[in-house]
Amino acid sequence: MIPQGPSKDLYGNITNTGPLQINNLTLLAIANDNKSSQVDSVKTLIPVLKPYETIGFTFTPNPAIKDRVHYYTCVAGDAEDMMVGKYKMIDVSNSKALGYKYSGMMVLDALDYNKSNHQLSMKLNNVYPISGSLSLQLMPNQINPISVYLDGKLFESATIKQLENTMQVDMSIPQGPHEIVLSGMEEH
Repeated sequence: MIPQGPSKDLYGNITNTGPLQINNLTLLAIANDNKSSQVDSVKTLIPVLKPYETIGFTFTPNPAIKDRVHYYTCVAGDAEDMMVGKYKMIDVSNSKALGYKYSGMMVLDALDYNKSNHQLSMKLNNVYPISGSLSLQLMPNQINPISVYLDGKLFESATIKQLENTMQVDMSIPQGPHEIVLSGMEEH
């Protein structure tokens, strides 16, 4: 990515493709010289990115080294409210709650509970090039077992545990967009 103007800024756009607002999103990039050596790391903060909104951003290198900046690489993001390592809770029906947490940089694109067939569907995109962990908790606990599917196939490596008042499902999500389906969810 080539810098623009006398300040050697990098301009871009970012889109929130998911249904949830993202707060305090920090974007990061590496500024390199003409010999591919890192000369600066730059960041910019986007305070609020609403669902499906596209916002422009700017990276500005340190003015003392701006003349050495030839190109940018490795643009990444870190959101304060992505709640990596913490459960985010949502109600999926009048009697069932879902807690979810994930590692890495996953984006929740859609979440739907179909009451008629007792299925919860999550569309996730793991933008990291490696697998990331996803942990789900269903409350109250399930009496009957559930089935977990990844992209339409039984996800046999998913670990399902019955806890005191919670059913926990742990899985490793490969890089890229995927659909997770929990089938057989009970209404209480």
